[in-house]
Amino acid sequence: MIVDHACDPIAFRPLNAVGATRHRPARKGAKNGERLGREVLAVLAPHVRLADRRSFEGSGVWVEARRDAVEVGWWSPDMTAETTPGLLGPWITGGVRSLCATLLRGEGLAISQDDTALLVSR
Repeated sequence: MIVDHACDPIAFRPLNAVGATRHRPARKGAKNGERLGREVLAVLAPHVRLADRRSFEGSGVWVEARRDAVEVGWWSPDMTAETTPGLLGPWITGGVRSLCATLLRGEGLAISQDDTALLVSR
């Protein structure tokens, strides 16, 4: 169902076959991203410390699925303590970003990067 906000009361109208097909690729893309995220974690976990952003304890590499790709970066509960101006200490200066990129490329994954994260795709 699609919610129609064009009028004051909320109207629900059923999806026709064309409308339902239009929404399926988003779910498929999300599943591909989740699958790729698990693969990225399996590649990186034996080699780097992974961050647990839920506990706010320790720092390390974080992995987050995004539709058809996965984002990989550095996280710390106190980023200012681990960074120098303009650089993410262990991530860039310490070589963790390069290590992650090399490991993932070695598995045949495509990597694009900026100063703060890697974007991993097939």
